[in-house]
Amino acid sequence: MALGHLGINRENMPRVKRRHTEAFLQFLNANRIGWRPAKVHPCEIEDVQADLDPEKIRRVAERCRSDPDYAARKLKPPLFMSRDGYLLDGHHRLAVHMLIAPNAPVLVAIVDLPIRELLRLASYFDPED
Repeated sequence: MALGHLGINRENMPRVKRRHTEAFLQFLNANRIGWRPAKVHPCEIEDVQADLDPEKIRRVAERCRSDPDYAARKLKPPLFMSRDGYLLDGHHRLAVHMLIAPNAPVLVAIVDLPIRELLRLASYFDPED
């Protein structure tokens, strides 16, 4: 499985916004990259991103606890995970999930690439194409 935190700065990472989830799955399919849905315990997912904003995580977690509709939108699955257990994007969402439901599994799409290859491929993703 994963070897530990990679520590990549957020500005150097590809982004897959929640609204582009389907487009990213189509991008993977178009590039003949396999993926599968899975439920994974949050502690089994390794971080790639170095810089998380604890205040943002706390603020979003508080609102999620008080507003189920907001939580459903904000924590909308899936998160994208490499086959070696690393999270591609959604580190703040995962941190919020761990605060409000630490024992609940997370819905992920496990992409059939190791993280370094997934990061490289995702850097070419353009949802406007």
